[in-house]
Amino acid sequence: MRQAIATIFRHIIMFILANRGKDAPDADEIDGSGEETEVSDCKICGEEWEEGEIFCYHCGFQQSDDELPLHPPPTRTGSLTDPEGHINSAAAEELRGKLDSIAQEKGIDIAFIVISEELKARVTSTTETAPEYTLDGLSYALYNTWKVGADADLKGVLISIVPGESDRAMVQGRNGPGITGTTLRDWYGGINLPADADYSSLLVSEINHIAEKISQIQRTV
Repeated sequence: MRQAIATIFRHIIMFILANRGKDAPDADEIDGSGEETEVSDCKICGEEWEEGEIFCYHCGFQQSDDELPLHPPPTRTGSLTDPEGHINSAAAEELRGKLDSIAQEKGIDIAFIVISEELKARVTSTTETAPEYTLDGLSYALYNTWKVGADADLKGVLISIVPGESDRAMVQGRNGPGITGTTLRDWYGGINLPADADYSSLLVSEINHIAEKISQIQRTV
């Protein structure tokens, strides 16, 4: 069964952004825990699915496009998806190369996404409407839509980044890489971001830091 970790590192990221001249939301308690979502069954083989799942890793059954959690689904661009170009193109390609190398070495399907304004609107409440998703729930839907880990023995990990804010979330495959909420929180606590850097450079430093930590994982099951 897949695991989701709601990684809302508000104290850590707020402190980092505040010291880099970026606005950040009010701090809440750092939360590295996750809650199991409601399960259902595959229509074909009966395999247990978590809420929002659209692809059966057991028999291969897939719901139709109209039933996808995100319709139309966002386009995944390899190990790093940044639809609005918060990271400059040269740095993004360099990051993809690094992430792809780590993924191949560890046998993990790695997916980072810098959330677009369109997706961000789906996790943002207004005075009139409640959010369609939590960030954790949106990450579940992205994980399912992209079938992260389907070609890597279910060893997948997806990390969602909300640009300009402190929110981060992670979803990982049922076979690993076994990152815990506490571990991920500690990783973020050790980020050393460059002073007076532009936002593209801050994101590159953040992703590089987490990628290095993933590369040091000894076991992936």
